[in-house]
Amino acid sequence: QQYLLRCRMEHAQELLCGYGFSPGEAALAVGYPDIFAFSRMFKRYYGVSPTRAKIKRKSDVGLSNILDNELNGGKPMKGSHR
Repeated sequence: QQYLLRCRMEHAQELLCGYGFSPGEAALAVGYPDIFAFSRMFKRYYGVSPTRAKIKRKSDVGLSNILDNELNGGKPMKGSHR
């Protein structure tokens, strides 16, 4: 079950940030017919909403950088190249 969740969320993140899918399109593509359930699960998994992840990607910041900043209080992690 965890493996399936990880696969779905990673694929959804790729569709949102790499291919410009809307959250609704990404939800359907990874098997969530209910966008609200998808959004809750995405936020629980990544700590940011699908919309926020996509907006941040548009500003040329990767999802991993968003997560780094939020998890570390806005401070870059050691070894990051920023």
